[in-house]
Amino acid sequence: MVVDLPYLRPARWHIRTAEGELLPMRLVYRLATNADRVPSDAPDQFRRLGFEMVRIGETSESRSFWWVNHKQTHRVELEGGYIWSPKENQNGARNQTYINLTLVRPGDVVISYAGAEIRAIGVATGAHQENPKPKAFGQAGQGWSEIGWFVPVEWSVLTKAISPKSHLERIVDLLPGKNSPLQRTGNGNQGCYLASISPDLGSLILSLTQSR
Repeated sequence: MVVDLPYLRPARWHIRTAEGELLPMRLVYRLATNADRVPSDAPDQFRRLGFEMVRIGETSESRSFWWVNHKQTHRVELEGGYIWSPKENQNGARNQTYINLTLVRPGDVVISYAGAEIRAIGVATGAHQENPKPKAFGQAGQGWSEIGWFVPVEWSVLTKAISPKSHLERIVDLLPGKNSPLQRTGNGNQGCYLASISPDLGSLILSLTQSR
């Protein structure tokens, strides 16, 4: 079933705030001017005022794809519009799949995986931030450090979840060799939070969301 996903909509201009978040330009313009229509030169008007403009929704070779395994916290993160991780493992060891949050850029695509299914597709709307662990995690966050990495994400929940195991023959050879979100059996990799995946795998997942 085809669903409305922000990464497939026409490109839209956004204004980057000092905190790194992205605000829809059309909304800001209408609130500021009470105008019914937004002129085509509005991005230039904001640039002259010193704002950084970012275009989201267009195809770009620089866009990265990410896969987040968040069985314990996916409901909270989808409802809250973000992903969050500790900075390191409980024993203090380095974890690349936590560090990956610091590499996410606005416009990157994030695939949500929980309970053996892909549940949602998101687009990062801002740069990473150092934030306290969300209180909404509750018991799920026991043992994690109190400060970690936060990335705002605009999620689109799929009307019908996708089981990677049902498409394993197409997926398995596209999995990363290191820090893979899935094992070659199709089971989730519990030691992986946010994995960097190839454009080929990312594009395959997006195509599956549009062919249901």
